[in-house]
Amino acid sequence: DTVSTDYAGGEWEPILKGLALVVSAGALSVVEAVALATGNVTCLLPEVGGERGVIAPGKIADLVLVDKSDIGIVRDVIVGGKFVVKGGQLVLNR
Repeated sequence: DTVSTDYAGGEWEPILKGLALVVSAGALSVVEAVALATGNVTCLLPEVGGERGVIAPGKIADLVLVDKSDIGIVRDVIVGGKFVVKGGQLVLNR
């Protein structure tokens, strides 16, 4: 299984919000839910993002760190090894 969006004609919810609902309902573990939006997509479409989707040597890995109790809440974003969002706040000095 994978999770993605087609923008639904202009109406959408962030993928993390959907994953948070799945986890809070007990349908999947956090690990399984995150795999739906990351590694599983890479496995399904390696020609599009084979160097992404997993944290491993030689891979491209911008990271989103979420709240422990609700994975729908983004706390930090790291792009190119630098914080872009830290503690929920945009960091402008990239």
